Amino acid sequence: MSCLPQTNHEEPKCRDNQDSRDKTSWSWPFSAQISPFKGAACYFRAPSVTFVANIMIHENGPWKITDTQIKYKNPWIEVREDAVVRPDGKPGIFGVVRMKPGVSVLALDDDDQVYLTDEFHYAIGARSLEVVSGGIDEGESPLEAARRELKEELGIEASAWTPLGVVNPFTTVIESPAHLFLAMDLSLGLRQLEGTEDITVVRVPLAEALKMAIDSRVTHGPSCTLILKTAEFLRKRR
Repeated sequence: MSCLPQTNHEEPKCRDNQDSRDKTSWSWPFSAQISPFKGAACYFRAPSVTFVANIMIHENGPWKITDTQIKYKNPWIEVREDAVVRPDGKPGIFGVVRMKPGVSVLALDDDDQVYLTDEFHYAIGARSLEVVSGGIDEGESPLEAARRELKEELGIEASAWTPLGVVNPFTTVIESPAHLFLAMDLSLGLRQLEGTEDITVVRVPLAEALKMAIDSRVTHGPSCTLILKTAEFLRKRR
């Protein structure tokens, strides 16, 4: 099943592939992205694909991809290796890690206090101060995921939401966009932590969170970006 983007205002239409050439032309390297329609996962056609001697060539900027292999995959990440022609014309390989798109949320109350998480993170082997963050589940929009993560991790619901853009944490080899949100008009309730989560809630003034991002007490990239963007957004609004 392949999803074809229509006009800027139409929902993608899906159709079954019919012949062998079509099946080849719609296999990877067409990349999975989050559709703006209902948050669905959908495959969109790459901008430039040609066939040379029955080999599909996919142009990725100045790079040409002649083959790809999935080296590892689990429900959260996928690691692939591309056979490429480099910008200088020489053959080579390139590895890419694709992670689920995610969200990061900074909750701000009426006293200009923000809510951070203090949690042990497996990859770095240490506790980390961060904003609320998590992956976007299949079928969710970024805002729906942000609402769910805030409720699960901190027990907070918000009636005012401001999107503050997207950040790509590590653009060289990792594809993992994070959607940033500021949450206000808060209501506090019970948390719904998962079995892998052991989170301590940290409530600090926004000015102190800004210092934490500057002096590297907060090192998580999307958290630092969101704290800085929030401070600037509020400065301009006030």
